[in-house]
Parts: sequence; structure tokens; C-alpha cells
Amino acid sequence: MKYISYISLILIFLAASCTHAPDRALEEEAILKAKRLYLKAGEASRRGDYIVAKKILLPLLENEYIGREATLLYEDVMNKQKFENLKRSQEVSDSIYLMDIEKRLLRPKNYGKFKEFHPELGPFTTGEGPMDKLLEKKVSIDLQNADLQGLIEVFQEIDGMNIIADDALNTAKTITIKVKDTPIKEILSYVKR
Repeated sequence: MKYISYISLILIFLAASCTHAPDRALEEEAILKAKRLYLKAGEASRRGDYIVAKKILLPLLENEYIGREATLLYEDVMNKQKFENLKRSQEVSDSIYLMDIEKRLLRPKNYGKFKEFHPELGPFTTGEGPMDKLLEKKVSIDLQNADLQGLIEVFQEIDGMNIIADDALNTAKTITIKVKDTPIKEILSYVKR
């Protein structure tokens, strides 16, 4: 009887170990599959394909065998993607900045050209520029006892006009101007007296 119980125990042990063998094989297969996916995600990250790497890593984050490593790699991929986005936005910002500088550095058409003039040819005159056209623009102004700052503000409202006033200007004096359809050049000539 004793032998029968030992034999039954051995049989039970063998049966129990046989049932765990297929589970163990499945478990090892799952671990290998998770490791392959992890390596594939690492390759995608090295290539700079962060979206693919994140898609591969998402299911691995909760994996009991490789979840910790997958989480670390996922965080690394996120940081690399943020850095790439910052780098791209910096490049765009730099190119916009350079284009702005290039626009400012445009030279006038007559830059580097010389005009020779001789006294016997008569007075030297330059071509009409944008400022000349602006000074010939006719405006109507009605100011009563305004200081110089008030007059400057009126001129600054004119499209294309930019006047810079020195702080040392005497603003205690007042001026009264009432003109209609008068060129800006004439108004400035009157004010400077």
C-alpha cells in the first residue's frame, strides 16, 4: 500500500510537471516576442521614426517581463521627439529671421552708381524718390493752439510718414494751423520758421 501511495504521488508530480511544461513554453515564447518588439522599437527610435516606435511600445508598457524597459525606452522616444520638434521650430524661426534681415538689407537701385556733374551743366538734381512724393501729398489740418507734439501726432497719422522728435524740442510754444489741400512740404516749411 505504501508503494502505491508513493507511485501515485510520483504520478501526480509527473502529471503536474507535464501540465506546466506547455505553459512554460508559451511564457518563453511571449517573452521572446516582447523582446523582439522591444528591439524593433529601439531600431525605429534610432532611425528617427518616433511614431512607429511609440506604437510598438504602447502594448509593451504593461508587459510583466519587459514593461520597465519598455517604459524607459518610451520616455526616451518622447524626449527625442520633443527635441526634434524644438529643433524644427528653431530652424523655421531662424529662416524667418534671416529672410527678415535680407529684406532689410536691400539696397536702393542707385546704390554704387555715381553721377558726374560739372558746373557748366547747371545745378545737380536727383531723381524723385518716395519721400519727395510723400512731401507733395496734399492734406488738410485744423489745429488750434496745439503744441509741437500735437502737430507731430497729426503727421504720424499720415500713411507712410514717420517723424522722430527730439526730446529737447521746445513744446511750450503753441501753434495754430488751418490748411486745406496743402502739400506737406509747405506746412513743414511754415512750421520750421
